[in-house]
Amino acid sequence: MSRRVRRISQEQATSSCAWCKRELVSDDELYSVAARVKPWVKLPTGPVLELSLDSTHPRVTAIVPAPDSPAKQAGNDLLFAVCSQECGQALREALHRQIDFSEGPGVAQ
Repeated sequence: MSRRVRRISQEQATSSCAWCKRELVSDDELYSVAARVKPWVKLPTGPVLELSLDSTHPRVTAIVPAPDSPAKQAGNDLLFAVCSQECGQALREALHRQIDFSEGPGVAQ
């Protein structure tokens, strides 16, 4: 998985939709998608990563919850900021097509 992951800044991860890349502004409604990685996957440390999924959406930004955060304690390994429920659903479907990911327990609005 390491060849498909690179670190980026937290500002990059929260300034645009992880799926469609639309710019997010402070008064936008924000959604999130939570995901788990399979037990054999070792994520690099870092608060924010960019992951390769497929040729249609080669890069999506993911926030890695801190070990002591409520999101991590709830079982989430990655969180994705998205601009709409539609982008969230498309991202979930793309994650399900990858063998390394499964849907996390929490999806927040």
